[in-house]
Amino acid sequence: MPQQPPPGYPPTPMAEPVYHSPPTQHHEPAPPAYHAPAVHHHDSTFATATSPNATSGGGRKYPRRSPNSKFIWVGVALLVTAGIVVGGLFGIPYFKNMNKGKNGDQATTPNPNDGKNGPPTKTGTSVPFPRRMLVINVTRYLYCNALSADSTERGSQTQDTVTITSKRLAAAWRVPMEKDNNQLYVLSDTARKDTRPMLKPVIMESYASFCESSRAQDHVVLYFGGHAVEKGDKAYFVPTEGDLEEPETLIPLDDLWAKLKDCRAQQKIVIFDVCRLNEAGDTFRPGSEKMSEKLEKLLLAAPPGVQVLIACSAEQNAFEYRQVPNDAPDVAGSLLLSTLKYAANKRKSKDVLEDKPTDSIPIQGFVDIAKVRMKEVAGLANKGDAIAPVPKLGGSDGTTVAFNAEEPPARRFNFPDPPKSIPATELAKISDTVRIPLIRGTRVDPNGITSTDEEPVEGTVPFSADTMAAYKPDGLTDEEIKKDPEKYPIRIAAIDALEAIRMQWKATQSADGMSSGLRDKFVGDTNDNVKKLIVAEQETPARIILELDDKAKAMDALLPNLDKEPSKFWQATFLYALAQVKARLAFMHEYDLALGNIRTDTLPPRDDKKGQSGIQMVSVEKMKSKKDIRDIGDAAKEIYTKLADEHKGTPWAVLAKRSRVISLGLEWRPLAEAGKLRDD
Repeated sequence: MPQQPPPGYPPTPMAEPVYHSPPTQHHEPAPPAYHAPAVHHHDSTFATATSPNATSGGGRKYPRRSPNSKFIWVGVALLVTAGIVVGGLFGIPYFKNMNKGKNGDQATTPNPNDGKNGPPTKTGTSVPFPRRMLVINVTRYLYCNALSADSTERGSQTQDTVTITSKRLAAAWRVPMEKDNNQLYVLSDTARKDTRPMLKPVIMESYASFCESSRAQDHVVLYFGGHAVEKGDKAYFVPTEGDLEEPETLIPLDDLWAKLKDCRAQQKIVIFDVCRLNEAGDTFRPGSEKMSEKLEKLLLAAPPGVQVLIACSAEQNAFEYRQVPNDAPDVAGSLLLSTLKYAANKRKSKDVLEDKPTDSIPIQGFVDIAKVRMKEVAGLANKGDAIAPVPKLGGSDGTTVAFNAEEPPARRFNFPDPPKSIPATELAKISDTVRIPLIRGTRVDPNGITSTDEEPVEGTVPFSADTMAAYKPDGLTDEEIKKDPEKYPIRIAAIDALEAIRMQWKATQSADGMSSGLRDKFVGDTNDNVKKLIVAEQETPARIILELDDKAKAMDALLPNLDKEPSKFWQATFLYALAQVKARLAFMHEYDLALGNIRTDTLPPRDDKKGQSGIQMVSVEKMKSKKDIRDIGDAAKEIYTKLADEHKGTPWAVLAKRSRVISLGLEWRPLAEAGKLRDD
């Protein structure tokens, strides 16, 4: 019996059946697997053959039937009959095999015994290619910049781009995807089905099983999309719960190298899609820094027999797009994945058909096409050719192993269960108490729904029942607590502060409630009317600053008496509320200063030749405000640190660490209209 998933998590997916019905809403659906010769790459350069007898124009006049026509028709009938008989003897298995897959079955490549598609089996069809692929995709980070997943980021009922692209690449690389031999594994937190918490043990056990179960004759591809950092002389990958200040929460690159070194596969390709930064350069949290020279060196220092592709070079960022660049509808989310898919679509059909099971996966050809396309897209997005990321392919080839059609397919494995956690219903009680709007912007939940609220703690990281036993609420409602202010001053102060934040941020939301409503761009030129408009807009931060300042002073006065509150639940909630009040107070001062830049004509210059029609407000780590305001932001971080240390292993600690790394600084940058938001 399969193991049941722990409470608070989605059902555990079976890794082997990463098989989905063909997508219906994406602009370029990927085939579930390779079909030959019926494969059609979605590329306008591949012309459709037409009959040489096709005609155009008006109606056609037919000649009168010849007296000898009946003899001609008898001859045709005899030929058709003979064709049916011959087809029944020789042709039907071929066409039957070609049509297999209409209801989700994978068609096996027909083999005309010409040696191109591998040795024929007893049924006359080719054997599966010895190829495998594992895709690991992390976008929903707790303590780092979230990464773009394209489709799930827009809140519409669209397909998962990462899964679609993975299938397209698997098809181009002849990775089997039959139900009974599915060698494509997609471990992702953006999947429309089987969304997973991308925790450290889940990721590490998955690539370990993939490497261990590969055969000597296999050609394997392992993709990691997410953040990577170097600390000291070591490189690390960042899982969902990875804290850049705590290396023990990260995944050591050395562990992956050790698993790949022991992997028996003859060709091993690793793709590192890291150091990604969105098109606006918005760094709300850390993790999207440029690739350092040391990190590049460490990522390329693979064991013998391992080929490595990195998405960019030293002192560069890999790109990702939340907006589609002009004239580049094929680009969505990760630029590297988008351009590899572009290369798959550009590969000529005859090259795919001529692949042999003994061939290596032609990664170099894909990189060459992707590199050119990256430069083109960077230009279309007005980023300029000079800063277009340059992917690098390094490493070395493995030892050639003879193809063995009789060997059973590589063993399938299941993705591991996440660690056990307390029930989601208990976590929901905490979330309901502390849930507040994001300080800036919006987020997208696993179902693709856009929200202005902070992400809840349910389903992100596990919390042990032993630790959480001391934090059980006593059952008093907010209304009951407010009736006794002398007994519950800490609780009432926390409740009032969180309610004030909710009320003030809700008041700033857009009319549809789908965005914060705070200005994040300015298009056009300043004039007297515009300046009057900005003065009116500054009334919002002024109002919020006044209320938050009062809350902060009142809570600071209560802080020395925090230990008198017997409930750990409310001690942690009070600290979280106080830190949020101070952080948002500093942020609103910074936002007011940014609005003032418009009114005082202190904006960065724009280059019309680059299509910079305006300026955009982006988050940066360093604040522009005066020292007294920066000190308020620093005080908030100190309280977050106190909360994380004193209440370690609880949801409040996660909330504190997540909020502590939020960039409170704001900066205006030239805005190039790269394209409109996708809605396909």
